[in-house]
Amino acid sequence: MIKKDSYLHIIKSISRFLNVNRHLLIINDSFSIQIVIFYILYGIHKQYKPVNCGEGFVLFNADDRLLEDILEAIKPYGNLYHMDQLYNDIVSVGYEEFDKIYISLLFEIITNIADNSRLKGEFFSPVEITSLLAYFIHNEECHSVYDPFCGTASIIHLIKDKNVVFVGQDINKLISLLARVNMEACYGKDNGISCIDSIYRWNSNHFDAVVSCPPFGLTLSAYHSEQLMPGDHTLHGNLEELFYSRAFEINNANIVISLEPISFCFSERYKEIRKYLIERNYLDAIISLPEKILYGTSIQSVVVVCKKHRDENLQVKFINAESYCIGDENYNLRSFHYDAFIKTIETNADSITFSADQQDIISFGYNLNPSIYREIELKEGQEQHFLGELFIPVDYDRKFISPSSDYKVFTIKDMKTDPIDIWLSQRKSLEHIYEGIPMVNKQYHCKKSATYLFYNKNAAKPRLGLYKGCEDFVCQKGIAVAEINERLVTPEYLVYLLVNHPTFKRGNLSLDDCMFMPLAIDNLDYQHEFVAKINQEYIKKKEAEKVADAERLGVKQNISDLEHMLGVTYSHMDKLIEDFNELYEEDKDYHALVKGMKDNIEYLKRVIRYNNATISSDDFNIKEQDIVEFINDYCNSWINYSGNYFDLSIRNDLGNNKLVLFDKALMRVLLDSILTNVERHGFDKRKSENNHVEIYLSLKSYENKSYVVMSVANNGMPFKIGFTINDYITRGRYSAETGRSGLGGYHVYQIIKGHKGYLYIDSNSTWNVVIDVLLPINNVKSNNLAEYEHECI
Repeated sequence: MIKKDSYLHIIKSISRFLNVNRHLLIINDSFSIQIVIFYILYGIHKQYKPVNCGEGFVLFNADDRLLEDILEAIKPYGNLYHMDQLYNDIVSVGYEEFDKIYISLLFEIITNIADNSRLKGEFFSPVEITSLLAYFIHNEECHSVYDPFCGTASIIHLIKDKNVVFVGQDINKLISLLARVNMEACYGKDNGISCIDSIYRWNSNHFDAVVSCPPFGLTLSAYHSEQLMPGDHTLHGNLEELFYSRAFEINNANIVISLEPISFCFSERYKEIRKYLIERNYLDAIISLPEKILYGTSIQSVVVVCKKHRDENLQVKFINAESYCIGDENYNLRSFHYDAFIKTIETNADSITFSADQQDIISFGYNLNPSIYREIELKEGQEQHFLGELFIPVDYDRKFISPSSDYKVFTIKDMKTDPIDIWLSQRKSLEHIYEGIPMVNKQYHCKKSATYLFYNKNAAKPRLGLYKGCEDFVCQKGIAVAEINERLVTPEYLVYLLVNHPTFKRGNLSLDDCMFMPLAIDNLDYQHEFVAKINQEYIKKKEAEKVADAERLGVKQNISDLEHMLGVTYSHMDKLIEDFNELYEEDKDYHALVKGMKDNIEYLKRVIRYNNATISSDDFNIKEQDIVEFINDYCNSWINYSGNYFDLSIRNDLGNNKLVLFDKALMRVLLDSILTNVERHGFDKRKSENNHVEIYLSLKSYENKSYVVMSVANNGMPFKIGFTINDYITRGRYSAETGRSGLGGYHVYQIIKGHKGYLYIDSNSTWNVVIDVLLPINNVKSNNLAEYEHECI
């Protein structure tokens, strides 16, 4: 049994060592520094003792070539801090205990390096993927394995107990050192690993299996081709061609297994090697893996299994392992569920496996896209059609296009990813004029009744466009065009089907690579009903969003009102509190400050209460009160919480007719709104002794009723002509010429309605803006109010 605390003790010691030397980890790649850890682990494993040679901490044995090579590799980094401490911490667990956990330690640390190094997947594949490769090696009872791009050779840990001879090569010196440490730990010797560029020096021995997880997408240059081994007539257009053809032609392998990007199945780049494998009947299985399970990339991958001695009638298997994953979509936390997958393969393989004849694959242009061969379930009224059947080739001429040409151009900007956006685009005219460099391009000829689908050849996920018109056009580079076969499918239905198809939603597939993919297509009547339903849902959603936006706009404007109305008040209160700290109750200014604080707090209360409240008549406390006394008190309070940008005066022509039915709290909110609006917009927040506001109380009659008229007049910026009372009381309305705004006055309007009064805007020779509030009273004879019949300036 391995003691867990010994294992943790060593891991913690290594973490402390790395932390002490973290400055070097930042300057250099972490892998270059962490090779020092393997130097110490390997030395302890071999029971070497530190020697004193004047160069600090050194483990040395002249007969150990691997130790010598590691020591040579770490010399550029000097003697790291606390190497001796790390050594002492590890040996303190005892050699016997250490040797039990040595291999596990190597594996743990290499995994950690893969997680954190910028090299990541270039030299290390997740253990679950390596386990899958080892599974096929064991199934075929292989006794020798060659990996020409072995990285750290972690597969050794999974095949060592089967007495399998392993030979590996890697071009990176430090990585090959790690592979040698791995091999020595498992086999007791490291001579199966070489630091060699396999492209030039391929091992020509026979091996039962050739396996690898090579770098994705490596193209061989002309220089590579010139440096190949004499007489090497194998394929070498890219790394994949070289790998498979050499494995079979040179190594005479029985089984060849490799991890490849999903594009291996359909990209034109790999067509030649697919053709090679299929025509020779080597391809046995394609296993499509989950997304985001590899280090350093989110590219989906497949495991390609090839065998030399296959029955000529045997079909190619496609195994769907895409759902076998653990963790969320963050690839750093996601892994392939190897155990569950193997259990399914061994007990219920048919549930995730489908097959294809070689002749079908050849007829589909050697396309190995699993989606093409996956059986689809047809519902009632559906028919199966290949994607290519839904398109009709478009007529075109090759024309010389220049900026002086008047050809309409369809661009990448015209393409969308949302079905509704794509639908809405189809009847738009093509307004773009060609502005690029002169070039020969295709001029597409439109049919009046046709609808054209545009798709981006290189997009990770479908970006589509529709066009239904009669103007000939050209396309921006990278855009393909096809006429939609409307005998089989409506344009809207096809767009929705493509955007939401699992194959395309996963990404990394072009439509061009899927022309043989089967689709379940509903009848045209159902298609029209389906599209109409989606349209209705869209309309309802947009209406709901419109309402929500309006509400959010109201809240946003309301918050803005609060910020404006309360900003000065908070500033005043801060000053009042500061002054209070310096006064005693007997000081002459003390009571004035108390009143100022009280006025500000009262103002805060009513703004918070009424700024976004729903006011009904139940909220009103309307009673007969002295309007003159109220206005005087209000004006004295306003001085305490306003910005004081204007001089505020009162003029009273009511005589003894002072009693009016009104609610004090609501009347304060009304005046707050009017005066705050004047302060914010009437004088543009500029203090001047010429800025005047007057509250004038007078008596008038209107429509045989008597009113107290409270006029709030100012000499600030006037409203533009035609700015009505409705504009003034509507939140968010502005007089563009002057910057004057509405009250945000929905609530003010409610207040006026609650008083059963009226609000008017007027102007005269003295004031630029006059806001008149009419408050009804009884039994008072007053002047005529005919001038208020028009509610505008």
